[in-house]
Amino acid sequence: MGETSEEMKKTIIFLHGFFASGSCVPATALKEAFEGKYNVLTPDLPLHPHDALAYVQKLCEVYDSIAHFEPMFLEHYEVSYHFPGAHTPTAEEIKAYHVPLIEKMMKEKDPMEWEVLESEYLYKRPWLTARREHVKLPTGAEIQDVYVLEYPEFCNVIAITKDGKFLMERQYRHAQHLTGIEIPAGAVVAGELTKTSGCALH
Repeated sequence: MGETSEEMKKTIIFLHGFFASGSCVPATALKEAFEGKYNVLTPDLPLHPHDALAYVQKLCEVYDSIAHFEPMFLEHYEVSYHFPGAHTPTAEEIKAYHVPLIEKMMKEKDPMEWEVLESEYLYKRPWLTARREHVKLPTGAEIQDVYVLEYPEFCNVIAITKDGKFLMERQYRHAQHLTGIEIPAGAVVAGELTKTSGCALH
């Protein structure tokens, strides 16, 4: 298994109403409250309700967590919370009511999480770090050696020309001893990408 420093952070995803945007007051307040602590995603929803609901369903498949679109989400989740204040909360209300509850939820232990009993780094290099862990499963069983690979962030690019053609590159992979056709990709240097770069970080 592999993970990056960003992936090790828990993720909060905020879905706004149909007449707002991913940069609305509640979304901005959540980002400010949890900056550097959690990944806060506030995507813009499609304008058409049918497209928006399809997009929400897709997000549910990726980020399996609590949400507040009732009654649709109550078909899939057991808990829903209601907060005081107007339909669209102010930044002060977000910080007073939402942030403390989210903070509590984020600290709750995942019942499926493995408990790490011992952990040691075996190898540390700029492009590859490996560690070995002794873990305990929720069932009580223990695994002595679980190997985890840590990678730096990297970026995949899906480049499409004006006439609808995909740009690919021929890349030699030494581990496989072969040359293949791939989408452009590579490791990311800190600060190299901007929000408008159009890259998908992993």
